[in-house]
Amino acid sequence: MATAKEALKWFVVVWLIFFVSQVYLFHTYQGNAVATTSLKNVGGGGEEYKELHLPHCHSPCLQKFGKNGSWIQDWDFAELYGQYEEPWVVPPSNLLRSKELQFRPQDDTPFRWPTSWKWVDAQPSCPVVPLIQIQMCEVLQNLNISRIVFFGDSMTGSHYTSFLNLMGPRHITELGRLASPVDTRTLFCSNTEATVNSTIRLFHKRDTGGSAFPQSERTNYTLSGDSDLMNFINHDDDSTQRALFIFNFGAHYHNVSWYEEDMAKMLEELGSLARSQDLYFFRTTSSGHRNAINRRTVDWTKGTREKPFESYMDFLRDGWTKKYEWNFFELYNKITKDFILDWDTLDEYRSHQTMHILDVFNMTVLRYDGHIDGLHYSMPGPVDWWNHLLFTYLQELSNALVQLNARNCIP
Repeated sequence: MATAKEALKWFVVVWLIFFVSQVYLFHTYQGNAVATTSLKNVGGGGEEYKELHLPHCHSPCLQKFGKNGSWIQDWDFAELYGQYEEPWVVPPSNLLRSKELQFRPQDDTPFRWPTSWKWVDAQPSCPVVPLIQIQMCEVLQNLNISRIVFFGDSMTGSHYTSFLNLMGPRHITELGRLASPVDTRTLFCSNTEATVNSTIRLFHKRDTGGSAFPQSERTNYTLSGDSDLMNFINHDDDSTQRALFIFNFGAHYHNVSWYEEDMAKMLEELGSLARSQDLYFFRTTSSGHRNAINRRTVDWTKGTREKPFESYMDFLRDGWTKKYEWNFFELYNKITKDFILDWDTLDEYRSHQTMHILDVFNMTVLRYDGHIDGLHYSMPGPVDWWNHLLFTYLQELSNALVQLNARNCIP
């Protein structure tokens, strides 16, 4: 009887937390409604695009990848796909060297636990598959990608670092820490059919939007006003070559109206570029977690034995927090999807461009394990799955575009 009462108590507590958080966010959102920026003037590209409406992708999987599933421990996966090739393209930080990378294999733990968890989709027909270097090169070549841009905050820096290390030193020969403020490298892909090497230029820079802390002064977000970014994407006039953009912001926003304004500004500036050949992705913002492990007490030679959450309810009970407005992230993701839906479906926006959503939230919200702080993760680890998801999405998108005989499509 006591067990049943205890279970009922936790059920009530979890739902109260969820209810209060959603009411709080709803009123916060409504309270900022007067400052909401309309998408009415977002678009661009000129009159010549008015009749070139993009087709729908007609893929059953593009909007399902990574949305519903669970993390299963798989040591074979950890060995085959969970480790980086040596030497790392971006060497580990001193923090990783002094802690996580002090790990020594043991009989029951041959690899660090954060690398041993494999995402298994509830719908087996739409699985997220691990990034394989040669296959990533092939899909990038099939899509005619000549440049890849990662533009966002520190979490985007982690995403970019993971991409570099997953592609490895055979494909990216420029080794070293990320340069600041701009990091550029070259991805070398061997095209076996043409027996030639193709090169893809890589770019990373932190955006300037939001504010570092809740009371910090707001800084201005800009794309078209960033000379480094504009010089990188406009280095030639070949309109057949396309750039792949991966955007994100949100973690440094402590005000909902600011987020809305900058989301509208981003879409407006992208529209003004009139680069119909490019592929745009926005990665959703992954949640931070409270009660992160006390790193001072860990025996790093044995590593951690933390497990991912099994459900979103576990997150609400044991991981949800209002720290640094991390509880806003789900609302930000919803705002993003609503703005992009408008951009995709309204006549004045859907003429020649779309924004694909790389939705990592559902996968990552369960990854209570592997943190180096409440928000960022150790590497290799959970962030690598953002690139596995990107690879899976690009493969499916490439196949859909072949079927449609189209340059881009609305998912």
